[in-house]
Amino acid sequence: MDTLWDNIEKLSAVCRAAGSHLPDEELKALQVGKVAEEAGEAMHALHGLKGLTTCGDDHTWAEVQNDLVGAVIAALLAMDYIDPTGALLHQGGSLRSPRAPQLRRSRCWSEHHGGRNPL
Repeated sequence: MDTLWDNIEKLSAVCRAAGSHLPDEELKALQVGKVAEEAGEAMHALHGLKGLTTCGDDHTWAEVQNDLVGAVIAALLAMDYIDPTGALLHQGGSLRSPRAPQLRRSRCWSEHHGGRNPL
């Protein structure tokens, strides 16, 4: 049975093939931008749900969730684009990769969070 990460790697291969005419750095940047786009769609759906749009869009929590799933998948794809052998997964309460050593957090991050893992 395929894991989530197996499916992300398969989807990443399809997306990379579709963008094979672009430089690798541009593909990475575009995929990170896709994360923001999908998150923005979730925010737009939330605004519609709360009646905060001027265009009369009505949305449901299911639509918000659907857009959030798009943002999560886009983020996992971006992680794979940036480093296919060390893309990070949240497993067992700590950020670690199935293929790479433990992520080292920056000093600023550790000071801000008091050394705690907020996840």
